[in-house]
Amino acid sequence: PEAGSQDTTETGLRLDQAAAIWAALTNHQTSTVLTGPAGSGKTYTLAAAAAAARQAGVRHVYGTAASQAARNVLAAKLKEMGVPATVLNSTQFLDRVSRPATDRHRLVIGPGSLILVDEASMLPTGHAAAIKRIAARTGSKELFAGDQEQLQAVEEGGAMGLQARKQGYLQLAEPVRFDHPWERDATLRLRSGDTSVADEYDQQGRVIGGSPEEVLEGGTVVPVTLLASHTDVILMTPARDLVRELARRARGELARDGLVYSCQL
Repeated sequence: PEAGSQDTTETGLRLDQAAAIWAALTNHQTSTVLTGPAGSGKTYTLAAAAAAARQAGVRHVYGTAASQAARNVLAAKLKEMGVPATVLNSTQFLDRVSRPATDRHRLVIGPGSLILVDEASMLPTGHAAAIKRIAARTGSKELFAGDQEQLQAVEEGGAMGLQARKQGYLQLAEPVRFDHPWERDATLRLRSGDTSVADEYDQQGRVIGGSPEEVLEGGTVVPVTLLASHTDVILMTPARDLVRELARRARGELARDGLVYSCQL
């Protein structure tokens, strides 16, 4: 289902989000794929689906994602929606489900539960398969949300794309989490592999270059400033020695500002 982002339901959901939730919760598939570009509201849609399922009588909601950061975002959205849920990263989730019955920390998935998987394209294939087996064994429904055009799992990947090709998927219409119209169009071009979009980012002042030393300095100062304001930062480099150098410099700046304690390793 597709609809413009200007159209909303009485609950505030976009029409494409509402249609995706209805289709996901009423079909007879154990696992349903929900896909969409970055910024299209996939995590919000998962949380809204959980709220609708709870109203329909589903007693237990579980959430998971490969990374702890994605797990935290999903947990926050569920909390905003007032949905009580157990939310763990996929390693913790599978570990606790597989523990012996005598273990008081064992996680027991109740029959007819709803299992939400966010950032599913990053989920290792083994984890994806194990979660699907749990859903099938307990008669639960799994909503598998992500974007198969984005980064795949660090370990063995491709489970989301395979399921989408074999069983079909629900598609959210368009990205809306952007301040400027050009950002929405640019991210769709980037998602489709259009490398010429780099010129657009450059023209908009989003690409900052310099000498190697200038880039290293900027790669230290800007993240440290953001960290000091409690903003999460990801630094990416193409080489391990650059990672170590950036980490060394950032640690030194943070220690100088009294934000961390530095020690010799």
